[in-house]
Amino acid sequence: MDLKATAKHVELVVRKNSPEIMAGMAISGVVGTAYLAHQTGYKAATSTFMFEIEGGKQVGAKERFKERARRTWKFYIPPVTTGVLTIACIVGGTKISRSRTAAITAAYSLTERAFSEYKEKVQEKLGERKEQNLKDELAQDRVRKISTSPDVILVGKGSIMCIELRSGRPFLGDMELIKRAEVEINDRIIRCDYASLAEFHNEIGISPTPDAGDFGWVHERGLLKLDISTTLSDRDIPCIAFDYNYLQAL
Repeated sequence: MDLKATAKHVELVVRKNSPEIMAGMAISGVVGTAYLAHQTGYKAATSTFMFEIEGGKQVGAKERFKERARRTWKFYIPPVTTGVLTIACIVGGTKISRSRTAAITAAYSLTERAFSEYKEKVQEKLGERKEQNLKDELAQDRVRKISTSPDVILVGKGSIMCIELRSGRPFLGDMELIKRAEVEINDRIIRCDYASLAEFHNEIGISPTPDAGDFGWVHERGLLKLDISTTLSDRDIPCIAFDYNYLQAL
């Protein structure tokens, strides 16, 4: 058995799961600190009681305090140590989680920027009309892969089938609803410097996706511009498919 390879594997597993491990240690630390604090309180009270019986009440308040401290300070070492380690686990786990989130956000931003540059180059080479035709074809291919069977319950504020290509969710809406939501979001971007994808979802009448509050549009990057295509669903029902010109981590 290769001990070096095993140790390396264990190191990788620990590093990968370090936030979860630290969270578990923090939970154990909280429980352990509470238990040790209870035990310490009992021991300190017993020691103080014995001191009082031995005549501690007859000395001055200052001397009495010093003697109590001398008798009991060692009892507090275990709960204090456990508490400090617990705090260290919480801080360490939070730091690791923040670092990973920052790394993921940076990677997403680089990918999104590269994709934006790619789209700009496509538009430059093909022209707006050919680019729109290409977008329509791609949207049609993606819509065909999304199930719109009668078993799918559609919700929304309109009467025409619409599909958000990012999440692949069909819902009931219309062109006026979608364009009105686009205008409202751009107004918020101008007034507040940003708007989230969750706000757009609310405007078109669908529930936000779990990550919708973490992504959106910022004023310095420009306003929201929807890429809208008219397509046919997998049941040959006319529908409006749309995507976003860009999304940025907020």
